[in-house]
Amino acid sequence: MLQYDEIRIEFENLAPQLKELESALDLQNIRDEVSKLEEQSAQPDFWNDPEKAQKAMKQKKSMEATIDNFENLEKSLDDIEELIELAEMEEEAGADEKELARMAAGIEKDFENFKERLEELRLKEKE
Repeated sequence: MLQYDEIRIEFENLAPQLKELESALDLQNIRDEVSKLEEQSAQPDFWNDPEKAQKAMKQKKSMEATIDNFENLEKSLDDIEELIELAEMEEEAGADEKELARMAAGIEKDFENFKERLEELRLKEKE
């Protein structure tokens, strides 16, 4: 279990950071804005001003991408937690050392990818 302790500690430190990012992004407000734009685009006169309509649809697409990116990060965090738990159970059950090393390497890779995507979303939020 020792080889996963460091990953778990770092993992547990990232979960609150993801919540902070959710707040900083104001995702609920973004979701509300997407809903408003969807309602507006359903109106018969929405496309009467094509330039304005295209701008609104571009804005909607950007906001949806932010939501999707965040939700994918949440799912990745959940997946990593499950992988850590599975690896710890395998280790306790006396799994082969090579298999445990493979699992640990996979978890570390997933974790590094998660941290990079989290940082990218943070930087995007600052723009």
